[in-house]
Amino acid sequence: MTAQVVEPLDFSDDRLSHLLHHLSKPTYWHRSERDLNARSIEVYALPQDVIRCDATTVSGDHEVTEEGLLQFGHSKDDPTRPQIKVMMGSLDPLGMPLSTDVLSGERADDGLYIPIIERIQTGLKTRGLLFVGDGKMSALDTRAYLARHQDCYLSPLPWTGATAEAMEAWITTGVRQGEAGELARIWRTNERGHEVLAAEGYECERLCGTPDSDVAWRERGLVVRSPLHANQQTAGLEKRLHHAETALTTLTPLRGREKRQITDEATLVRRLTACSQSSG
Repeated sequence: MTAQVVEPLDFSDDRLSHLLHHLSKPTYWHRSERDLNARSIEVYALPQDVIRCDATTVSGDHEVTEEGLLQFGHSKDDPTRPQIKVMMGSLDPLGMPLSTDVLSGERADDGLYIPIIERIQTGLKTRGLLFVGDGKMSALDTRAYLARHQDCYLSPLPWTGATAEAMEAWITTGVRQGEAGELARIWRTNERGHEVLAAEGYECERLCGTPDSDVAWRERGLVVRSPLHANQQTAGLEKRLHHAETALTTLTPLRGREKRQITDEATLVRRLTACSQSSG
């Protein structure tokens, strides 16, 4: 269009800013925007039935002030650095953000779900939504809020309270159904093109409610076993047992030349405690 040679340098940020400076004039930009939209934008009926909620942290080397966003809190990355917390609700699987909260870094995740869910509900004005999240979204108050507003949730239950008490019975039932061939199975195709078992499990139901309100609902529970995860857990247990056996053998070697066994129980317990603290 300009009959000029185009070089890689012409695509730098500085050249772009000069171009946008000229195009931003209403005389040019309004016409360009109209033509661009006409050629590139289509309107879709986006599905609104699955919403994914999750929080993340962003840390950095910044000064911490009493009322500032950057605060010290629980961090998987570096707890010695202050952080901010970002809570987001987005359409799944598109990943389109619907609502975002930027909060101070010391905040716990549990209390952040209801405010973001409430704003999404207000914006979408649709009931029967499915909110998907991690185990922190499964706090009883959050589940009760969703049940009260006739929405659904999908999240792992915490290994605390009534769930921890019922887990042993659920697993026992799953083992019994597995031996009888009654578990539902999900298969997938691996990277070699082979059909492999991804998961197996069963569904149960229980009555839920909160002590301080009259809301009660029936909750569907999915008890699922992943063979891959189970194998990883077994391998990790065997590795830890081998490490412990090696440490015990070192403390109590077989009798022999220049090998001394610990025969006093109190001394052995003291040495075991020292070993566990050093390895931990």
